[in-house]
Amino acid sequence: MRGREEPVPRGARHARLVLPVGGLSEGSEREQIRGEIICAWLPVAHRLALRYRDRGETLEDLRQVAALGLVNAVDRYDPALGGGAFLPFAMPTIVGEIKRHFRDRMWSVQVPRRVQNLRNIVRRATADLTAEGTPASPARLAEHTGLTEEEVR
Repeated sequence: MRGREEPVPRGARHARLVLPVGGLSEGSEREQIRGEIICAWLPVAHRLALRYRDRGETLEDLRQVAALGLVNAVDRYDPALGGGAFLPFAMPTIVGEIKRHFRDRMWSVQVPRRVQNLRNIVRRATADLTAEGTPASPARLAEHTGLTEEEVR
């Protein structure tokens, strides 16, 4: 990205200032500037969240997690440490928050895709049999799904 300026969100009055909000004294002015910076950069966070859609979380949840990452980035940003540009600091912070969310909410052990698919098939079959009033034993589930009893267990 040599020679290109950092993209500034539309209407971002304070985006070029890139103030270290953490260094401002507590008060309404600090909160107002902080809020304006967060609102200005929120579309960037939402675009980053879009990269992770269709991975088991709703887009709205991902947008909220990305917004939390943005808030963390705004609060921790110090232009003296990062060379002045906010975006190169904010993007890894936002993406890191999204990845942390997936680590905390998704499978704790990497389960093979086939096992995950079998689990979903058995879960649906259990719901179908329960709705019919039939007990969902391993033998009955195997018969209903076309799987072996071993696969059902």
